[in-house]
Amino acid sequence: MLASLLLPLVMAPPANHPVPIRVPVAIEPFDLRDVQLTDGPCKTALEANRRYLLSIPNDRLLWTFRQNAGLPTAGEPLGGWEAPTVEVRGHFPGHYLSACALLIRNTGDPELKAKADAIVGELGKVQDALGDGFLSAYPASFIDRLERMEKVTLAPLYVTHKIMAGLLDMYSPTGTSAAPTGSPTTNSSDC
Repeated sequence: MLASLLLPLVMAPPANHPVPIRVPVAIEPFDLRDVQLTDGPCKTALEANRRYLLSIPNDRLLWTFRQNAGLPTAGEPLGGWEAPTVEVRGHFPGHYLSACALLIRNTGDPELKAKADAIVGELGKVQDALGDGFLSAYPASFIDRLERMEKVTLAPLYVTHKIMAGLLDMYSPTGTSAAPTGSPTTNSSDC
């Protein structure tokens, strides 16, 4: 059994030898702008998502980021995993921006675009207030603790990835230009 699994690896052609494609590509990526939903369950779900995304106040999405930067906070913070005392806080706004970017790319929704662009702009202010290129809803000391393997937080790199992905999604498909200028985890001069 093991030999039959390893034999194809041993028999593989050298890396510099081109291997012909034996299975033709059956699908190609397409731009979300090229998709228009007609009435039905998918459009109903899209509209429900749109209403949900518009219903969350920006101040709630930004609350822990602003708190971390020492900026005034308005309204109430989000709860659950986004509560100010939870060490995984900050990931949901990244998911949120990704969801906005996909819906904006598909529908061109100007109201949602303005809302999401405002969040990106406010995150830039948070990054500026932190002053070192760092952007997060938790202190940079969480990363330091992880590097030292001391009282390791739940997932600081996951949270960083989510906010970076959300910002990238807003920049790439929607053309948002107000993105923060540095990396969410390092000063741009360190790259």
